[in-house]
This record gives sequence, structure tokens and C-alpha cells, in this order.
Amino acid sequence: MERAGPKAIALASVEDAHVVVRDPRLYEYLSTHCHEDYLQQHCAALHATYPVKIAFAPRLSMLSMSWCYRATRFTHAVVALVTANAYISTLGGGYFLCRHLNQAKLMAQLQICVSQGLQDPILASKCRVNLAYGAMAQGRFKRAHRLLQEEGMTAENLDSDDLRNVVTAARVYLQKTVKLYKERLQHEETDTTKVFDEYYRQRVVKHR
Repeated sequence: MERAGPKAIALASVEDAHVVVRDPRLYEYLSTHCHEDYLQQHCAALHATYPVKIAFAPRLSMLSMSWCYRATRFTHAVVALVTANAYISTLGGGYFLCRHLNQAKLMAQLQICVSQGLQDPILASKCRVNLAYGAMAQGRFKRAHRLLQEEGMTAENLDSDDLRNVVTAARVYLQKTVKLYKERLQHEETDTTKVFDEYYRQRVVKHR
């Protein structure tokens, strides 16, 4: 007696299946046409099995050692760049606070190179903001303003809230620095002929 086709093959999970099929086309053919004879021809142990449970599992790719070496080298390079960025950032901040502005500028430029290696445009933009801080410290306010305008546009193009906050803080710092600079340039008129204290020329000598 011939068994009904739809009941000859059943779909199951990989754990419960009698046969695991790696070829997607063969799996589609068996699951659609329920060709039990094909399976029994290739596996004699399935003659007494009804229904035959099949499952699909993709082919396992062979491990490529050359690819592993490339991935490892890439990972080590990224770690090295991140570590270098941390060192350079710390040095740049220290140089800026100590007013070694040329060295601080050099550290910011090195950070830009590191950011290009990391393919991080946000980090590169933050480094250019640091260059703007250096320009403020040198009194080059127009250059600082131009740099912050460019980085503001970069923040909008990248749609980065973090970068927007950094640029906004730098603009506030620039405004306060310019205001303080102008206040120090103001000349206060005083009457030099008026004497407030006639005792400033007195000297007190201690007698033994």
C-alpha cells in the first residue's frame, strides 16, 4: 500500500530531525514534494521510519586563519589608536592649562590624525574646537569665531547633540573672553594731581 505523500516527510527542528539538510534548494524540494524515496535511497536506516523528519541548517563555513589574522591586526590597531588618543588628549589639556599653546595646538592636530585613523568625524570636530580654544588664548578671536562657525555646521550635518553642546560651550567661552578682553582695554581716567595719602613717603625706623 502506497503511503500518502504529504505525510511521508515532516518538518522538524534540528534536534528532533532524522535528516539535516544543508542545501537550501534540496530542502525546498523535499519539503514541497515530500520525496521520501530519495531519502531512503541515500540512507537505508530510514526504511523503517515514518514519517521522516527533516530540518534545514546552513552550511558551516571553514575557518580562515588569514581572515583571523587580519581581524586581530585590525583590533590591535584600533586599541592602539584609542590608547594614543587618550594620552594625547591628556597632554593637550595639560599644555593648554599651563599656557604652552604651541604644544597644545600640536596635540590637537595629532588628535585629528588619530580621529582619521578611527574614522570618527565627531572626534575630529572636537579637536578643531580645541584649536579654537587655543586661538582664544592667543587673542585670535576672529579665527576662533570662524572655527566655531564651521564646527557648528559640522554638528548639524552629523546631527550630533554631543557635538552641538561642545560647540555651544565654546561659543559662550568666546563671548566671555572677548568681553573680558575689552574690559581690560578700557582706560579709566583719573586725576593724577590729587593726592589721597601724604604718608606714603614716610619711613619708620626702629631705634634700639
